Amino acid sequence: VELVTGLAAGTTSRLNSVDFVDSYTGWAVGAQNAILKTVTGGTSWAQQSSLQPEFTVWYGVSFISTFVGWVAGSGAGGLGVIVKTTDSGSTWTLQLNAFSRLNAIQALDNEHVWAVGMNAVILHSSDGGASWSNVGPESTSSNDFYFGLYFYPETPNYGLVVGYRGQVLRTVDSGTTWVSAVVERGADGKELRS
Repeated sequence: VELVTGLAAGTTSRLNSVDFVDSYTGWAVGAQNAILKTVTGGTSWAQQSSLQPEFTVWYGVSFISTFVGWVAGSGAGGLGVIVKTTDSGSTWTLQLNAFSRLNAIQALDNEHVWAVGMNAVILHSSDGGASWSNVGPESTSSNDFYFGLYFYPETPNYGLVVGYRGQVLRTVDSGTTWVSAVVERGADGKELRS
């Protein structure tokens, strides 16, 4: 294992997420508007500019090819921010500046993109990010913070969202309905989720 230091990565900012499309090409994102790209499998990195303010913090990155990808995070006033590239990160287009901080993003293809964040935000786009809908369940708690998600590319209607205090939500209909995962206790008394 080779350690790549902040100087070699082109930043000393905290990095929050990484995504690779093949064994050489990937992106890492983080604080202080850091978007880094590698084409050497991570041995060297180059800064990319999203044209967002320096205080923007990126929490999630998802690419579907070496050209097309999305980055999600938090911008001015804690609003959620999503930018998209169609040219490997040479330019980025602002697609969303609303809701609250976004913690993760997953693109399934050119059209279907999901993002999750604070305050029960579960966003879905079915047009490549041109428009976004909050399809999260009605929240009655100020603790509905979502930090991760996974939708199955082979079955894009089925997905999972995880969050604060052990929350696990599941949908089988592209977010029309959400069901909390059942919490059971194993023989050793520890919680099991299914």
